[in-house]
Amino acid sequence: MSEYSVEAYFLSRDTVKQTFGSKNQTVLKRVLEDESRIIKNHKDRFSGKTLAEAVADAIEGKIEDKYDFHNAFAAWAVIAATADGRPENPSIGAPFMSLYDVCDALEEGGSYKKLLKVFRALNGEGTEYILPTGTKTRAAMPGIAYVESKDAEALRKEIDRLKEELEDDADWTLDIEEPDELMQILDWLTEAADKQLNICLVLDGDL
Repeated sequence: MSEYSVEAYFLSRDTVKQTFGSKNQTVLKRVLEDESRIIKNHKDRFSGKTLAEAVADAIEGKIEDKYDFHNAFAAWAVIAATADGRPENPSIGAPFMSLYDVCDALEEGGSYKKLLKVFRALNGEGTEYILPTGTKTRAAMPGIAYVESKDAEALRKEIDRLKEELEDDADWTLDIEEPDELMQILDWLTEAADKQLNICLVLDGDL
């Protein structure tokens, strides 16, 4: 079990283009109003640059690679403020299952290559399912995975098969500590496919 949590947001490519690097001061003001409290709740984790400054840089398109941690948190704050909506039950609070264990279990279960890439992206690994900002917004924490609706649709077979194996307590799934939390993420991806919406998942926790 980990001290991580996960949030889910529906986020179109158009919304991403209209926010990151847009220089739109109205968007910047909305993000800095911080209704999600992401900036307020995490501001003490930063040095060298404040999270509010990182948010401003994200909107202005002035992201600096050396501030990976700041960039990723700024991306989360922007996502939360500008998302097109959220799926049902959009949050999984801490303590959250270990994604390392989930990825190991999916490898053991086999036939889950697409889902494995999604969970690796959420864990800050791999080169697919990356937020399409055109700038660096990845860090070890928070982890961000961006799944377009067409990709969510392509995941359906794996999702349905995995749900069935979880419900049947297949031997390999017994290594997953919180199968209900995994089911919730699968439900988010299914909802994204059903509604033809792109979905963004954000993983936060202490490194």
